[in-house]
Amino acid sequence: MLGPLLKELEETPGIRVFRGPSAAEVQFLPRVNKSFGVRRLCRFLGVNPYRVQLLYAGDDENDAVAMRWVLRKGGIAFSVGKHMPIPGVRVVESPVDLARAVRELVAIGPRLNKRKSGKAVV
Repeated sequence: MLGPLLKELEETPGIRVFRGPSAAEVQFLPRVNKSFGVRRLCRFLGVNPYRVQLLYAGDDENDAVAMRWVLRKGGIAFSVGKHMPIPGVRVVESPVDLARAVRELVAIGPRLNKRKSGKAVV
């Protein structure tokens, strides 16, 4: 039932459709993507991405922009199930492996960021 509508949207200039195994994501506005969402969420929550370590996990090409943004801020990005050609992205095979990797990260403890001033920020 939705197939023809999605096909029509895919052929509409300026609209992108990302298909997953059990979902389709339609991006109506090019500037409103997952990176935009992460930035808005940080602003809404009052989180400074330079003072905390963000973690982003995704499984498709539509996650790439957000992954790059998080990595540029010193965060961690995981690709679940497939390799993303983005330097620094950690690949895990499944959601179970993602949970395991996050547990391992938590066990490591807080990260120290060295700033230009030479002081460490937790």
